[in-house]
Amino acid sequence: MTKITNPKQRRDTSHHSLPQVLASRQNVTFHVGPSLSQSSVLHVFYSDMSNKSTTYFVKQQDIHIVNGQFTVELLSNSLYTITTTDRGAKGSYPDPPPLKPFPLPYQDNFDSYLVHGQPPKYLSDMTGSFEVYKNGSGGSQVLRQMVPSKAYGWCDNPYPVSILGDYHLFVNYTIQVDVLIESEGGCAAVGARVQATQACSNMNQVGYWLNVCTPGTWYVTERDTVIGAGKAALIATGKWITLTLQVDGSTVVASVSQEPLFKGTYSAYTNGYAAIGTKWNYAQFD
Repeated sequence: MTKITNPKQRRDTSHHSLPQVLASRQNVTFHVGPSLSQSSVLHVFYSDMSNKSTTYFVKQQDIHIVNGQFTVELLSNSLYTITTTDRGAKGSYPDPPPLKPFPLPYQDNFDSYLVHGQPPKYLSDMTGSFEVYKNGSGGSQVLRQMVPSKAYGWCDNPYPVSILGDYHLFVNYTIQVDVLIESEGGCAAVGARVQATQACSNMNQVGYWLNVCTPGTWYVTERDTVIGAGKAALIATGKWITLTLQVDGSTVVASVSQEPLFKGTYSAYTNGYAAIGTKWNYAQFD
């Protein structure tokens, strides 16, 4: 159980669409290939792309293909969609919900997701890939880090990390996650007050992190400085343990399966995301 608290559709290849954006008014002739030779009627939709326009995707008069070609008059600052399908229409959508803080307390055991490999709600992967995974233990589902070696990512973080929450409003809180490290020498981590004020900042190092690695080691970092480290026999390959990291004012507290590991006073970071992470290894979170 992951907790944070505070005190496939088939592709249709039988139709074709051609969007065009014009800078000046002109007549344009198109010569079509064999794939369009059996179509005689094309449907046209017009959008005015000028500033403050509200005219989008308006149906225009159909045009006809004659001798493998057709000509259409196009206005400037406009976008046209010319298509063989007759099912096009302007979409609609409701107003977005009003802005509100991230709901705390929050928890997820990932059993409600229907699709294996689905990304979970609210978590945002910066590096690596955290996906819903059926772990084979009684049919329950977990979140699993799926990338075992370094690859190209959105950000140049040295290790996989996924963030959650409200950067500005996450101040004093506790993140508690059950983790299982699948291989010897693998690691898993939870982070608090993780910083991401600049695009793709190194989130593995900026913030407070409780890291555990098999066999039996743990360490807590502030930025890239280790502020606490030790051994704990309960940190073992293939064994579920609970990581807890609490930040309250300048106090940072870490524990594994309710066994106290670290408590210290540090003030470098006062707010920031909650996060989970690994090294380049498989690990499960619940």
